[in-house]
Amino acid sequence: MSETLDMVMTSANSTADAASPVNSRGALVAACALTWGVIVVGYAQDAWMSILSLLLADGVLVVLWVLAAACLGDLLVRPARWTASKPLAFATAAGIGLGAFSLAALGLGLVGLLNRPTAIALPVLSFILWFIRVDRTRFTRDDDLSSHLRAWLRKPAGWHWLFIATMPALAVATVAASVLPGFMWKPDDPHPYDVVSYHLQVPREWYDLGRIVPLPHNVFSYFPFNVEMQYLLGMHLHGGAWAGMYFSQFMSLAYAVLMVIAVYGVARMFASRAGATLAAAAAASLPWIAMLGSVGYVETALLLYVALAVGWTIVAVGSLADESRNRLWMAALITGVTAGLACGVKLTAGPMLLAPVPLAVVLAALAFRKPVGRAFGSAVMMGVVAMVILSPWLFRNLAWSGNPFFPNAISVFGAGDFSPGQVERYAAAHAAVPNGQGPITAIAHQVVVQWQYGYALVPLAIVGLALAGRARAQVACVIGIVLIVQLAFWIGFTHRIGRFFVPAIPLMAIAVALVERQRAARWIAAITIALAALLGWLGAFESGGGMHTRLARFAEIGRQGVFAMEDVSFLQPMELQRIYDAGGVVHFVGDAQTFLHKARSSQVPYRTIFNVRADADDPITAWTGRPLSELPEGEWVLIDPAEIQRLSSTYRHVPSIPPTYPGPRDRPYMLNRHGHMIVPER
Repeated sequence: MSETLDMVMTSANSTADAASPVNSRGALVAACALTWGVIVVGYAQDAWMSILSLLLADGVLVVLWVLAAACLGDLLVRPARWTASKPLAFATAAGIGLGAFSLAALGLGLVGLLNRPTAIALPVLSFILWFIRVDRTRFTRDDDLSSHLRAWLRKPAGWHWLFIATMPALAVATVAASVLPGFMWKPDDPHPYDVVSYHLQVPREWYDLGRIVPLPHNVFSYFPFNVEMQYLLGMHLHGGAWAGMYFSQFMSLAYAVLMVIAVYGVARMFASRAGATLAAAAAASLPWIAMLGSVGYVETALLLYVALAVGWTIVAVGSLADESRNRLWMAALITGVTAGLACGVKLTAGPMLLAPVPLAVVLAALAFRKPVGRAFGSAVMMGVVAMVILSPWLFRNLAWSGNPFFPNAISVFGAGDFSPGQVERYAAAHAAVPNGQGPITAIAHQVVVQWQYGYALVPLAIVGLALAGRARAQVACVIGIVLIVQLAFWIGFTHRIGRFFVPAIPLMAIAVALVERQRAARWIAAITIALAALLGWLGAFESGGGMHTRLARFAEIGRQGVFAMEDVSFLQPMELQRIYDAGGVVHFVGDAQTFLHKARSSQVPYRTIFNVRADADDPITAWTGRPLSELPEGEWVLIDPAEIQRLSSTYRHVPSIPPTYPGPRDRPYMLNRHGHMIVPER
C-alpha cells in the first residue's frame, strides 16, 4: 500500500506540459467563475450587488480565516513530514487549525477573556508564526508564488472540466448563505429552527455575557461546540451577534469546500486525477452539501473531519508493514486528532467515526496479514488522542453538571439539573423511532433514491468498491468497514432520516474514485455525476423540485432586501419593538427563536423544549417558571398558540393551552400580569 501511495505521489508532483489556452486550467477557472456568476445573478437579479458586497466582506474574511487556520495547522502537524497529497495536507492543516481556534476560544471564553482583540489575535498570530517558521529559501526572485500560479494555470485541465457540473450547487449555496438566518429551506431539512434557537443563539448569549457559562434555559449549550465557537469568534470579530451571522453561514460553506478538497486529496493518494475528480465532483454536486453549507449548521464540519480521519486511516493501514514506524504513528496521531475534533462537532461522531476507524485498522491488518501488534497499538493511539482532543468539552460539562456527556448518558453519569420529567422527555425524543420504516425501506427512501443524495452517489460508490481490485483492496476495506458501522448505527439508533446519514457522504465519494480502474466505468461515472448534478439542481423528476424550486421562493424574499441584511428589527411587530426599545422584558412561551429579535439577551428570556418544566399544567408556568400573576411589573409573555400545540402533541409533559386561556389561537399575542392583551397586527 505504501509503495502505491509513493508511486502516486511521485506522479502527482510531476510537471505536466502546458496545454492549449482553451484546454488549460486557466480556461477552466474562467468557465467555472462565469457559470457560478451567471447563476448567482440569475437568482439575485437587481440585488446582486448585495451578495457581491457580502462576499467581498464576510466571504473574503472567511477565506483569510481558513488560511490562517491552515498556517497554524501546518505548524502543529509539521513533524508529520506530510506523506499525503497536497490537497489532503492543506485540508488537514486547515481542519486542525480551525479545531485549535475552537478550543482556544473555549478556554478564553470560560475565563472571560474572549473578546474582539483576542479573537483577532488568533489568525494574526497564526500568520506571523507561520511566516517566521516557513522555509523562505523555497521562494526566490525567479521562483515565486506568481510564477507557480501561472505555471499551474497553463497546465491541461483534463478531467477537471467535470467541476463545472458542481457550479450550480456552489452558486445555490452562495445565494442561500446570503439570506438572513431563519428563512432558508423551511419546511425542508435542514430546517432553520435549530439555527436560530441554538446554533447561533447560544453564541449570541455568550457574546452578550462576555464569557462562556452554562445556560440552564438552553440545554444545547452543554453540547460540544467546535463549530459554534467559530460563529462566536465571528461575532467578536464583527462586534455584534447579527453583524457576524453571515460570517457564520459562509464558515459553514467553507467547511463544505474543505471537505471536497479533502475528498479529492484522499482519492489522489490511490487514484489518478481523473478518479480524484470523480470523487470530489460526486461530493460537491450533492444537494445535501449545498443546503447544509448555506446555513449555520455543523454537519459540513463533521463531514470534513470524517474525510480527514478516514484518509489518514488509509495512510496508517498502508504503513503497517513499513520498516520505519514514523509514518504509521504520525498517521495514527492525525487520525486521532481529526476524529476527536469530529466528536467535538457532534457527539454522534463517536459511534459513527471514532469507533469504526480503529476497528478498520485492526481488521485490515488481519485481512491483509499486516503486523497485528502495530495495528492494535495504532488503534489504541487513535482512541486515546481523540479522547484527549474531546476532553475540554467533557471537563467543561463535568464542572457544569457533574455529567461529562450531559444531557446524554444520564443513566450512567447523572441528570444534572434535569427533573425526572425532563429526563423522560429528552430520552423519548432521542430514542430510535423509525416512524414505521423498516431498515430496507429507510435505506431506499431516505438515502438511495432521496433527491438530496443525488441518486448517483450510492450506486457509484457500490460499483467503485466492487471494482477496487487487489491493488486498492485495503482502501476499499477501510471504507467498507466504516460504512457498515455507520449504517448499523443509523438503522439501530437514530430516527432513520436522511440527514443523520450524511457522515457517509465523504466515504461514498472517496469510493467513487475506485471506478477509474476501468476506462468505460470512468466515463460512465463522469456522465452520471454530471446528470445527477443537473437533476439535483433542477429536480426534473422530483415532486417538490430540486434546489432551484426551493431556492427560488427564498430568493424572491431576498430581493426584497433580505440579502445581506443585518438589522433584524423589521421582523418584530411595532408593539413588540416598542417594548424592547423601552428596555422591557418579553418572555417567550412556545417559541425559542429569539435570535431573530433585535434586543439584548436578557430582554428575551425563553426555554428550549427540553428545558420546559415538566411539572406544570399551565404553559406560562411551564415556560417562564412561574404563573402570569407573579411576573414582575412591566414584563410580558409572548404566547405562540400554534407552536405550543405542536410541541405538546410531539413531546412528553408539555401542557397545551387550556380552553379558558384568553387570546386568539391562530397567531401570537402578548399578555402582562394584569391581563392586558396585545395582538400584534403582524
